[in-house]
Amino acid sequence: MKVSIRQLIGLFTMALIALSISTAPAHAESTTQTVTILGGVIDEQHTLGSQDPYTEASTDNGETWNPAYLVGEHPWGFVEGTNSWLNCGPTVYDCLGQTSLYRYRFFVPETYASPTLDAAFIVDNLGVITLNGTEISPGQVEGNWGTGGPIDVTSMMRSGWNELQVTLVDQGGLAGINYRLVISLQSEEEVIVAPPGSEPIQISYNANGGTMSKLSDLYKIGDPGFSLPIPDRAGWIFLGWFTDPTEGSQVPDTNYVPASTSTLHAHWVRAQQEAFSLANTGGDMAVPFITGLVLIGLGFFVARSRKII
Repeated sequence: MKVSIRQLIGLFTMALIALSISTAPAHAESTTQTVTILGGVIDEQHTLGSQDPYTEASTDNGETWNPAYLVGEHPWGFVEGTNSWLNCGPTVYDCLGQTSLYRYRFFVPETYASPTLDAAFIVDNLGVITLNGTEISPGQVEGNWGTGGPIDVTSMMRSGWNELQVTLVDQGGLAGINYRLVISLQSEEEVIVAPPGSEPIQISYNANGGTMSKLSDLYKIGDPGFSLPIPDRAGWIFLGWFTDPTEGSQVPDTNYVPASTSTLHAHWVRAQQEAFSLANTGGDMAVPFITGLVLIGLGFFVARSRKII
């Protein structure tokens, strides 16, 4: 029995389809990712007068930032879920009669949908609340203010680093802020918070057998993304940077914005093999292997055809 060119093409196509199905990456389903931030909470780990684990404060219009302080009670009470106010100093009597900035920063995955923010604030005395420079509050608010439930912040939020900021104007007496934030969105990945003192973010490079012109980079939150270096390894082709030495997820080579201090790992394939990247494993499948599968299938088909004859 003769095998036509059309049959050969059909067999080759079927083999490639089967291979593509077997190696298709498995994508996690998007779920609701929620982060609740309370400013502030005094407990065994965070005592009165100590630094808040989430909020930073500035008294020089954002030139320098330091952790805000847990200052305890205030005559105006607390936002639900909290038991302490925050101040740029360790008591409610600090930073009087001046303008102070407070910020909270968080990292949103590259792919997300339906972001909302549910916020409640008490400010002493006046405050303007913004997300990435866009006002959430209706101008300057006084005392208690909130969003009244989750609001759509699609036009304000972005993938990468986001910053919620309060510009606080004190008019004497006592000073500070008290707040609760609930950030929610649909994504396969979690939202990451940036505690005070997390800058600069250090990205280290594991060349994985290659050579590098540098071993690490430093990134300041809010700066543009940067290009990753290209390592060299004789006889090998560089496939890219991944989050694991042998598997993991690949990160972009350009405009890379890191979420936290971490190490990236180079992946390689021998130069004589043109690699097919398998996103679900982080590994590689070379052309000779794929070609072998196709030829085996073709041989089986021809042998079977001859037997039937």
